[in-house]
Amino acid sequence: NVSPRPLSIVDGRAILDSVQALEPNIYQTLDSIVARKNIFSALPVPGMGPALIKQDLVNWNTATQSLGAGLIGSVP
Repeated sequence: NVSPRPLSIVDGRAILDSVQALEPNIYQTLDSIVARKNIFSALPVPGMGPALIKQDLVNWNTATQSLGAGLIGSVP
């Protein structure tokens, strides 16, 4: 196991810039999912409806928060 090292200011800025560049795509994707909720609800495959998508989004949110906390903890 490797111990994490603190990020430099330059590294932290590069990560922040990368995340901010992704932000519009993330919001567009979420808006698209919401706009297609009825399509997901009508899928004839059991377990592939809104409940699964919601659980995936909850899991994604949890993972994203953990990543953010780890990054914040590594900033000098």
